[in-house]
Amino acid sequence: MTDNQNVCEDSSYKRIVDFRNRFRILNVAPSRYDNLQNSPYLNTNSFNKAFNQQELNMRRKSEILKYNASNSSTKTNGLTKKEKWKLLVDGSSQKRNLSYSFIQNNLLPGTTNYVQTCPSGTILYTPTSSSDVPGKIMNLYEDPTIPLYMYATQTNSYGLINLEENTIQFDYDKSLVNLYINQTNSVTVSSIYINNILTSTYTFNIQFPISIFISAKVKSEQTGVFTDTLIMDFSNNPFQTYIYYGEERLSTSGIINNPSYTSPLLKSVSFDVSMNLSINNSFSGNQYIGLFSINNLTLNTTNGYIYDIILKNISDFNISSFKLSSNKIDLYETIQYGICANVGLNQLNRFINCTVQNPLSFPSISTYQSLSII
Repeated sequence: MTDNQNVCEDSSYKRIVDFRNRFRILNVAPSRYDNLQNSPYLNTNSFNKAFNQQELNMRRKSEILKYNASNSSTKTNGLTKKEKWKLLVDGSSQKRNLSYSFIQNNLLPGTTNYVQTCPSGTILYTPTSSSDVPGKIMNLYEDPTIPLYMYATQTNSYGLINLEENTIQFDYDKSLVNLYINQTNSVTVSSIYINNILTSTYTFNIQFPISIFISAKVKSEQTGVFTDTLIMDFSNNPFQTYIYYGEERLSTSGIINNPSYTSPLLKSVSFDVSMNLSINNSFSGNQYIGLFSINNLTLNTTNGYIYDIILKNISDFNISSFKLSSNKIDLYETIQYGICANVGLNQLNRFINCTVQNPLSFPSISTYQSLSII
């Protein structure tokens, strides 16, 4: 690059900017602390009930008033001698005569002589005038069903909860499914994002399911019941596979080694078409034929690199490698056919007005994965 050349036009600079923007898609922001998640003001908390401010204030007030000063070095809430004498004289410590029936009905469970004078769950309301609390007279009470909220005087200011996580070595785009490769296009079957591989190179083994698809219409001048058999054949490699680094297609030297490609064993699919043209004159089929594998793919794994796996369209190398034959081929219009790479469950083995001879089922739907990289 010359001194007068704009750095923004440099291919290396453009690639770095493109990689950085693409990595943002995979960025998962850390969890933000949600202080409303357990807010007592909302009925979505663990109590499934909303509380008002007066109830929450009273719950904190009762906790403060019953605070045991023996746990404090200052003993500020401890009773003085005069207060203890007043408590004794007022009679709250005096012996009371309780009836036999009351004692039997209010014994604490597991005891023979300890009486529970208040039934479980009873809320006692005491006016502030009886507790020497100055100000407007109101009832003091403790309701244990109300949560303690904002009770601590020193609270943490939460922003983002930063949890240390082990960064995965690499990631790949799992959203690229149902990629239809016909005679006029090419597709990106996956993108590998290098995150945190500690070695300078890494060997990938990639596999994804493929299917053969076809759709067409019978010409409008045809009537009655229409039947036909369309046979689709392809050679060992139904498409060409390239590895791209940015806009640069990697040569053998860029890939480091010469990977191997394995096509499905099934190389031919026969579609039996049958329909009443007075109802419908179109048909479509999508038949799974197996897994396509890329093995022993060794790449440079500097953090921040992105590799795209491109499947080139059929017409680029030899359209005769993919053949469509029928005795009534001239009776069709708008015929489309080809390979569906990374076929998803929503398209797997779907047929309208046609069936497949000797259909192949996916080995295990329960363990289906649209694409896997190891």
